Amino acid sequence: MNAIVTTGSSVPMLADAETYRVVDRMVDSFLDFDLFADGEWSAEGARHSLRHDLPARQDVAAALGSLQRDIDTPSPAEKRLEIVGLMLDVQSIDGNEPYIRFLALKLEQFPMQAIARAIDEVLCTMRPEGGRPVPVSDILAVAKRHAHRLVQQRDALRQLDRTVIRLELIADGKQPPKPNAGDDDDDVPF
Repeated sequence: MNAIVTTGSSVPMLADAETYRVVDRMVDSFLDFDLFADGEWSAEGARHSLRHDLPARQDVAAALGSLQRDIDTPSPAEKRLEIVGLMLDVQSIDGNEPYIRFLALKLEQFPMQAIARAIDEVLCTMRPEGGRPVPVSDILAVAKRHAHRLVQQRDALRQLDRTVIRLELIADGKQPPKPNAGDDDDDVPF
């Protein structure tokens, strides 16, 4: 799904979602991959999986870096104001300055990619009633869901990266270290 974002020149456009399509394919292939399908792993089995079943480690690292940047980069206030105003324009609702400012302020806690995807979903699936905009709480719930989806994708890519590293060690005839119980990711603010 493409998400609506705006450029620095204030021209609305659809974001290039290719990175997110690649991430989805990587995560789906990893979730379908059964690490222990044939029982004990051999070096040859690990090499085969690395060549045929899983994406290259540098591709995983690039996708992971892109997702992490999207999660970590604060959403600029002017972009949030602009995208909320765009949403109201598309819904043919006259500018409601307090609504725009309040929603933009509340969206501050979410990554811009989650905001853009949420606004895109709101525009495609929710209808304003009686000339009033979609309730802020509904939009925040959609943004939260998209933010959690970004974090889930990031976590799956981290697990995929660890799996590829372990398989590389097995393919080289080395014993991979046991996973640490403390390898869980840190909490996110949304």
